Amino acid sequence: MPENQREEYGRHYRNLAAGQKLVSPPKKMTAQFDPIERKRMNVVILGNAGQ
Repeated sequence: MPENQREEYGRHYRNLAAGQKLVSPPKKMTAQFDPIERKRMNVVILGNAGQ
């Protein structure tokens, strides 16, 4: 059906994205304190969707 014809996804996405304004770069943060320990530390955050 002609009324159900859609543009190719990639082309349509690029056309829509071209009309949007550019996102500003992330803001910079400077360290205010020296770390207590210089060794590498990892953090894992666990949770469920909908919490």
